[in-house]
Amino acid sequence: MSLEYNKGLSFTSISCSGPNAAIVHYHPTETKNSPMKVNQIYLLDSGGQYYDGTTDVTRTFHFS
Repeated sequence: MSLEYNKGLSFTSISCSGPNAAIVHYHPTETKNSPMKVNQIYLLDSGGQYYDGTTDVTRTFHFS
């Protein structure tokens, strides 16, 4: 697989869990962060920018 056409991230990746996973475009701050817990939903939203398009991939996980 070649990354020849990759220009980088299309946006800053979002990684959060629990109640923070319900916040649109969440980003951690000193007052809005929490450790991951095995019994909560984990959300990962990431994407890439390419010369011929943009990707946006969102995944949710539950570990228990």
